Amino acid sequence: MTYEELVKKYANENQLALDEAAHFIDGFFAVIKLNIATGEDVHIYKLGIFSSAAIKTRLSKNSKTNKVEIEADKIYPHFKPSKGLGREVKPGKVKKVQPPKKTVVRKEVQEDGTIVTHKEKVNVSPVLLIDRYFKRIIMFLVLFLVFLSAAFYFGFNYFKNKVLQPYMDKRIEHYLFEKGYTYSAVEEMVNSGYQNVMERSDKHSRETSETLTAEFKKLKEEQDAYFKKVIKMESYLKKKIAGMIKPQLKKRRKRAQVEMRLYTVKKNDTLWSLSRKYLKNPYNWVGLYKTNGKKIKDPDKIYPGQKIFIPKIKEY
Repeated sequence: MTYEELVKKYANENQLALDEAAHFIDGFFAVIKLNIATGEDVHIYKLGIFSSAAIKTRLSKNSKTNKVEIEADKIYPHFKPSKGLGREVKPGKVKKVQPPKKTVVRKEVQEDGTIVTHKEKVNVSPVLLIDRYFKRIIMFLVLFLVFLSAAFYFGFNYFKNKVLQPYMDKRIEHYLFEKGYTYSAVEEMVNSGYQNVMERSDKHSRETSETLTAEFKKLKEEQDAYFKKVIKMESYLKKKIAGMIKPQLKKRRKRAQVEMRLYTVKKNDTLWSLSRKYLKNPYNWVGLYKTNGKKIKDPDKIYPGQKIFIPKIKEY
């Protein structure tokens, strides 16, 4: 409950204005503070006792700077509820549980400058106690899991080597005895089977190698024949084009060198675009068409991947 809620509730129960209720509550707490400051106890019937407790000058460790400092005298309020309030708030008998205690060493500085050490037993915080027990439980579980894993690993290996392996050896020996075999005979059969497999593998490798060699040789011969055909075609076209341009060169008193380029047709290529790009004049597409002869059946249709010859004439 907040201060404002307390004022509203007191005003409603006693039919007072809010400022009157606040004035009364402030006066009540002011009297309690004044008496605690002067060291007097305030006894309120069926509520409890408001008193003051003093802490003498002592040495304390600053948590921020980690330095030992001297704390001056302090007075803080203390409230002890009455038995009647305890019965009203918590009816019935409640068993008191004594919290665990730990020994704390406190040092006090006397007037003559000497330091006196006092040992006191204080209650341990329930949060710290729960945290301590929780850490112990986690540590115990981790150690238990490590021990269980190690026991399983070593136990499995022992069972495998001492129990399972001898059992399997006996079963295999009994089976071979029933079939009339021995270990040496089985070993010989395995070795012979392995030898047969290796021989078949070598034979297959030799056959595959011979097949690949023959195919490669055939491919090489086809490639050489194709290159010879291309070279022959290229020389023929050079002579043909040289004969076609000879009269014009004779008039201009110039000579020319003819070179042939084997071009692979790409998408969107036409004889018109190729003549403009390589022959510097798109109207030379007719000569490009005649140069390739039977390779181009329709001058309006050339296809991607098709190989054609494009002449290149250098005059000098």
